[in-house]
Amino acid sequence: MKKDEIKEKLAEFYRRHNHTAGSLSSELREEAEKMLDAIVACREKYIDGIKK
Repeated sequence: MKKDEIKEKLAEFYRRHNHTAGSLSSELREEAEKMLDAIVACREKYIDGIKK
C-alpha cells in the first residue's frame, strides 16, 4: 500500500473506534481504547516515520 492509502485507512479505523469509545458499554469502550492506541502506534510507525 502507498503511504496515502495507509493514512486514509488508519483515519477510517480511528473514526470508527473513536465513535465506539463513547459507548455506554465499558467492555466496548475498553476495546475501542486499545484499538485507538494501536492505530496511533501504526500511524507513528508507518506514516510519521516514513520520509517522503
